[in-house]
Amino acid sequence: MSFEPRMRGRRFLRPASRKTKHSREARSEPTRSDRQDVEPINIAANILNAIDHLGNQRFALPPFSEHFDRWLKDLKSLLEEFESRIPQAAAEASRNDVKEKFEAIKENLSKRAKLENRTSAEGTAFQQQLAKVEIALSQLESEYSNQIQELRRHHAKSERQLQLEIDTLLRQRLEKLRKTSIFQKILRRPQITIKQTDATLEMKRDKLRESEQDLAETLKKQKEDYTNKRRELLKEINLLKQQIQDHRVIGDDALETRKQACEEIHLAIEEAMRRIQADTPAKNGL
Repeated sequence: MSFEPRMRGRRFLRPASRKTKHSREARSEPTRSDRQDVEPINIAANILNAIDHLGNQRFALPPFSEHFDRWLKDLKSLLEEFESRIPQAAAEASRNDVKEKFEAIKENLSKRAKLENRTSAEGTAFQQQLAKVEIALSQLESEYSNQIQELRRHHAKSERQLQLEIDTLLRQRLEKLRKTSIFQKILRRPQITIKQTDATLEMKRDKLRESEQDLAETLKKQKEDYTNKRRELLKEINLLKQQIQDHRVIGDDALETRKQACEEIHLAIEEAMRRIQADTPAKNGL
């Protein structure tokens, strides 16, 4: 079976005379005057929407000064577009201090940016100082540990030497006692030698006890000095950390200030548009 398309040719055969003048006028494009009225309204609506968007824009992370610069450039760009594309409304808006409102928010954000930059610089300085103090604390702990080890090592070496001398004297004393004859005991000569050895032994033992006392006193003094220095460094570290924390919480994204400025500029532009629209029929009537 062959395929036969449906015929729709009749409506294309309508005579041109059937199109009335009224129907052609009904489908005609808007006049130039209509376009001139509608176009500024659309342009203004787009600009006002963009301004509202800027007024509600949040900045999540610092430094906020970088966001302020970009935000001001965007707002300035919108105002320049308004001025170039709807100059008659821009002239009217100037009566409502649009430029002054922009300069006011610009100055406000500039002050905030300067404060944030100064705060950031101070925070950086505190961070650097904190790093130095923490290094000083680490060095103090390392030096103290090395000093204590060196003192103990030196004392142990001295103690071993003294103990070796004492042990040698004790062996010599014992050998002398064993070799003593009856004749020597009668003459009392060994007693003199042994007494000399005993005196030397006592002197060595005293020296050993003094060495231990000196070590204990030195260790105590070293610990007190170390503890005092460490306490001061820790105190400074805690203070610097607090100052760093205080500088971190200073500053915000100035949302409410920016939002208020955009609302004021929005109202000024709306008022200017209403005025030029109200003046247009009067001028056409003239």
